[in-house]
Amino acid sequence: MTRVVFNITVNYQSQNLNLTAQLIFKNATAERYKVSGKNRSITLQNNRPALMTMNSEKGITWKLIEGQMPNGDLMYEIIKSLESKLMTLEKNTD
Repeated sequence: MTRVVFNITVNYQSQNLNLTAQLIFKNATAERYKVSGKNRSITLQNNRPALMTMNSEKGITWKLIEGQMPNGDLMYEIIKSLESKLMTLEKNTD
């Protein structure tokens, strides 16, 4: 597996949070990203590889695998930033 690490900026409550995302697992149906900030990290899993294989138009499904995210709004903003960055990276490799 190729090492994939990138930075994302999440705007939350009028603050820009600079986070680091690292691909830590990938197979034909799922991928996991560890997202780290200053004091904590979470691991999110998605079904993007399965959707790409099926050429599906469905949206990516994400779930929290490790860590705690008491605020759903922040998690939404993190996922939105991840998806945007992944689309940009995908376009640059085509």
